[in-house]
Amino acid sequence: MTFLCPNCSQSLDADEEWIGQTIDCPSCGNGIVIPPPEAAAAPEPQAPAVARGPSPARPAPPRPRPPNRTQPATAGAYVPPKAGGGFGIGKFLLFLVLVGAAGFGYAMFSLKESPAQVWKRFVQSATGSPAPTPAPALALAPAPAPLATPPPASTPAPAAMPEPPPPAPAPAAQPDPVAWLVGRKDHWPREVALLRETEFPAVLNGRVTGSAKVPAGTMVELVELSAENVGVVYAGGGARMPVSATDLRKRGEVAMSKAAADAASAATMAESAPKTVVSPPPPKATFPASGSQIAMTVSGTGQTVATIAQRRVTLTGATELHVTGTGDPLMGSAINFTSPDGWLFMDKIPPSAVASTFLGRMWVNGAPADLEANLRVVQYGAGTVVIPHGPDFAAMTAYSGKALTVQGGRDNNGANIIQRSWNDTPQQRWRMEQTGGDYYRIVSVDNGKCLDVTEQGKQNGANVQLWDYANQSNQQWR
Repeated sequence: MTFLCPNCSQSLDADEEWIGQTIDCPSCGNGIVIPPPEAAAAPEPQAPAVARGPSPARPAPPRPRPPNRTQPATAGAYVPPKAGGGFGIGKFLLFLVLVGAAGFGYAMFSLKESPAQVWKRFVQSATGSPAPTPAPALALAPAPAPLATPPPASTPAPAAMPEPPPPAPAPAAQPDPVAWLVGRKDHWPREVALLRETEFPAVLNGRVTGSAKVPAGTMVELVELSAENVGVVYAGGGARMPVSATDLRKRGEVAMSKAAADAASAATMAESAPKTVVSPPPPKATFPASGSQIAMTVSGTGQTVATIAQRRVTLTGATELHVTGTGDPLMGSAINFTSPDGWLFMDKIPPSAVASTFLGRMWVNGAPADLEANLRVVQYGAGTVVIPHGPDFAAMTAYSGKALTVQGGRDNNGANIIQRSWNDTPQQRWRMEQTGGDYYRIVSVDNGKCLDVTEQGKQNGANVQLWDYANQSNQQWR
């Protein structure tokens, strides 16, 4: 039967047994399905018309192509070629590519060049450029001879392990706050709080009229302190109680911390302060050996005179020379102390006048008198006693120029003694009263009580308070 290729309109002949099979058009090479006879009727010859494409045939169910069989040729009949048969242009091009690749690889192998070098050579050959001379082959360096394996070294002895560092010392134990406060009166808190209800004597006009219970949390004045007990005052009434009954321990911790911070700050300031160069003092004059004065020696006895005029007096041994005159009882005289037990009493001259007017007429072992360095001036009743001492004597010193003061102006036993700027009040006035031998008691002009070392303490920093005189050693001074 005859039918037209739907792609190129080529007239083709095929046996009816190929109906529904797919073949390749020998003209355009496209695959076509052989249509049934009714769809493959040839057009009428006498009616030329525009060629149309064949009507699409209903697709047949997929089945494999039948084997390519050679049909006996008949006159005017077309035998379709085998599917996929022949040597198309695509296969030819693939063949050329394979040949070129093989030649390119052979050139790389024979010339021992890289693909870029071989390609450059082909381009130069095609364009007529001279081909570069191939680079000489690099000679391979001979393989190094194997190194002889050295004999195994003897295993060294293991190094001694270092000694472990000594353990860090344990931090120093913090002192007990109460014990720390006992020896540091200047760090005592002025007041403490009660931790429990406490009974205090009720005082009215200086007399005890009963008792009163003071609730916990009340602030009371601290006037006495030991390792276990405290003495406190509330509204004029005093009481002793255990330290644990107050918040003193907590306040002591605060005071310790503040003292440590102050000490660190003072050390820093001392390091940064400029160093002061102290010039040696000029040589001092010695006690005049001669002159118009008449030599006079007082030794081992006590003498009382109104005045001493134009005398060069030497006090030796344990002696007391009392001069009772007023004004200038040492007219034109000079006094030389040669013994720490030879004292000069100026019964009607106050200490301030002695220090300002008469020290220039006094010598100690031939050296001019130097207040607090080789002698001291002490009030004696309404007058003054001048007491010499050696260079190793630790004299009392007015450290800050402030006055010895009864804190708060109180007059009760246990009232604290502090230093304060002078304001000319009775609680800053004192008198010296001899108690026997070289000892004196220091009495408050305000209330008649005397200075007392609290609980007869003998340690550095022991507190001094006000107390009635009881002829005790902790109330006597010299």
